[in-house]
Amino acid sequence: MITPVTFEIAKLLKEKGFNKRCSKAFLLKTFQPSNLFEDNISVIKDAENYSNSEFEKYYRPTTSEVVMWLWNDYKIWIEVRKSYVGGFIPVIATYPRIELETYLTPTEAYIEGILYTLVNLL
Repeated sequence: MITPVTFEIAKLLKEKGFNKRCSKAFLLKTFQPSNLFEDNISVIKDAENYSNSEFEKYYRPTTSEVVMWLWNDYKIWIEVRKSYVGGFIPVIATYPRIELETYLTPTEAYIEGILYTLVNLL
């Protein structure tokens, strides 16, 4: 769960109010068109000390930091269970409990659980 989130999730996190400082961030040139391409995005490691008005900063937390933020701020818990038939299932502990499809790795399952929560529950 130490995998940093994708740009798509970092952008959603910012939209949903995630403002916890992280050591890593994505930088996006502020004058770029809205149709983004990967080469318009930079990743920096010392995000807390970086400030430049030409770039918009999107903090890049790890999956575990996002899981804890969702719990602390919204009381939504995401866990991953091993499937009996192989693979891993993200489970979102709300009422009713939400189980998503099976993924090959725990990391994929956590990422998809986070994405589902940000898009559908917040």
